[in-house]
Amino acid sequence: MFTFLAVLFFVVGLLNIFAKDLMWNLTSTGAPLDGLPANPNETAGLWSTVCGIIAIVIGLVFWFYA
Repeated sequence: MFTFLAVLFFVVGLLNIFAKDLMWNLTSTGAPLDGLPANPNETAGLWSTVCGIIAIVIGLVFWFYA
């Protein structure tokens, strides 16, 4: 079970870092309804990278320590 979670976190982390446009399209469906801009900005790219790194670290923790 923990191996599955580790792989899942690792894949999500890689997608957040390298496929930012895909992740933006998957997660921003409600943005126009909330009055938010429908296109990503620099802050969204930075937080996507930060969340990707955190997800990879969590995946590695699950892989090695669980």
